[in-house]
Amino acid sequence: MRVLLVTHRFPPGHRAGTERHVEALAAALASRGHDVCVLTAEKDLARPDLTLHTRDHEGVPVVELVDNMLLERFEETWDRPALAPLYDRVLADYGPDVVHVHHLMYGGVQLLERARVRGAAVVMTLHDFWLECGRMGQLRSADGHLCEVVDTARCGRCLPSVAWRQPRGARAVAGALRQVRRWTGVDLLPAATRARRAAPPTLPTVDAEEAARFEGWARVRTRTLVDAVQRHVQAVVAPSAFLGARTEALGLDGGLVRVVPTGLRDATGSNDGAAEEHGAERSESGPLEILFLGTLVPAKGAHLLLDAWSRLEEAVRARARLRVHGPGGHDPGYEARLAALGAEHGIEIGGALDGDGVAAALAAADLLVVPSLWFENRPTVVLEALASGRPCLVADRGGMAELVRPGHEGWHFRLGDPVDLARVLRELLLAPARVRALRPDARHLPRFSETVDALEELYREVVEGQRPAEGGPA
Repeated sequence: MRVLLVTHRFPPGHRAGTERHVEALAAALASRGHDVCVLTAEKDLARPDLTLHTRDHEGVPVVELVDNMLLERFEETWDRPALAPLYDRVLADYGPDVVHVHHLMYGGVQLLERARVRGAAVVMTLHDFWLECGRMGQLRSADGHLCEVVDTARCGRCLPSVAWRQPRGARAVAGALRQVRRWTGVDLLPAATRARRAAPPTLPTVDAEEAARFEGWARVRTRTLVDAVQRHVQAVVAPSAFLGARTEALGLDGGLVRVVPTGLRDATGSNDGAAEEHGAERSESGPLEILFLGTLVPAKGAHLLLDAWSRLEEAVRARARLRVHGPGGHDPGYEARLAALGAEHGIEIGGALDGDGVAAALAAADLLVVPSLWFENRPTVVLEALASGRPCLVADRGGMAELVRPGHEGWHFRLGDPVDLARVLRELLLAPARVRALRPDARHLPRFSETVDALEELYREVVEGQRPAEGGPA
């Protein structure tokens, strides 16, 4: 079967949860004999906007669509007619039987329609709440408010602060950057990007007229996206029951949403990682090793963990070591704040880890803390921890709470509450044997190979549904 996997970003330059999931799925499908290609977007001011480039990633062909966010209208963040000819070219060149969309951020709903017009079946996996939230699909507004229910009036005040297009200054230097790289081979884009990001972030003053415009766009956005999914997608995959229920509540026809849990996969990339493979490396004495693994952005909550840590008595903190690791470069001001907090309390703040590094960090850890400030879905890092036999301390909402049952796979604290997180940490640090004794039994959770089995069966189902009945019109 020819499978086109579509995602907003892809390794090696991007290694957050969705990107790593698609990478693992591509490798697994290819190993089973499927013809797999990945379509992704990449921002690169040193390359012409809206151009296609091909590369190879570990034997899987990847098509990069350069999208430098040179947008004029907010609607273009989801409705991009200019992308339709590029989608047509990829679909014509590759001729997929099924197009499996994992994210349309930095893309447009035109892909769904163009895939169906060209005879491909379409499956869409939702990794977050992108259908109903125009702020990175995280249901968190600019002031940190968690949107239990989407209030479009609040959207009108929140969305103007989203960096939805390239700043005018960056557009002006794009041509010069391309020329420099063309003639010298030197890429000045990272330095230019750092200089722009180093400026202190400011929120715009939103007057009533602008708020009304964005409120209207928020309504149109969700209506357009849900309608496009309803008309062009044969199956919507939700990796958690929480996200599945929330997606159905948007008004999609019954039966369209399928809950297909993402299975266990260890941090080295093995599709069937098991706890006993990594359990022997953990020390059974000395200070507890507490670990945070996640992108260094506010929504992932590293600052919440450091806040909670600072609330512990010094004698309690001495019972453990806390390490924080994750990819940065998204918010220099936030990273500086984390570095200052880390230096104050002797906490190691490290950078991103590759697969082997994540596996080693989990092997040495006694407890993984996931303090995300949004609902999450089915976090890859939690699955990797459970596959490594490591208990987790997670917020008590969303897909995190589904994966981690108190007393079985770990413990909960109230989402967004540093005082409650400090309370649970104190209890655990004062009883280290309790932490070390908890070895999650993840046998009730599916393995990643079972997830691939389910997706293969879904592909066959939707492809058969695309074909005309025997003797019927082609």
